[in-house]
Amino acid sequence: MQLTEQLVQHSVLMAALVICGFENQRWIRARISGFEGSSVAFGLFIDWTGIICTVFQYGFIAWAFYVHGAQHRGALVAVLFLAPLLWSTVHVMVTGKADTPLVWLVGTVLVWPLMLALIVQP
Repeated sequence: MQLTEQLVQHSVLMAALVICGFENQRWIRARISGFEGSSVAFGLFIDWTGIICTVFQYGFIAWAFYVHGAQHRGALVAVLFLAPLLWSTVHVMVTGKADTPLVWLVGTVLVWPLMLALIVQP
């Protein structure tokens, strides 16, 4: 696989992970502000998903910078910063509100397969 194809795959998967992690962080922020569910265990799952996802994101970014070299770092950083910004804008324009618990749930659950997909990428 060529380096640019690998960079595109990593960028797309990483952008999806950043967006899902962003939605997980919104849920964590809501929980801190008093949004409560009926299950303490699921609350811990939400919180730990956020912590693990954040650590994984920073580790993967460091690894990607090492693998892809200096010439591709700008593109990767742009994707990682623009993806949540664009997602947030589109999400608010479509739904009319920023905080949607269903989106938080989907984002939180998708964090795990996205991290796995990034781990097994060549």
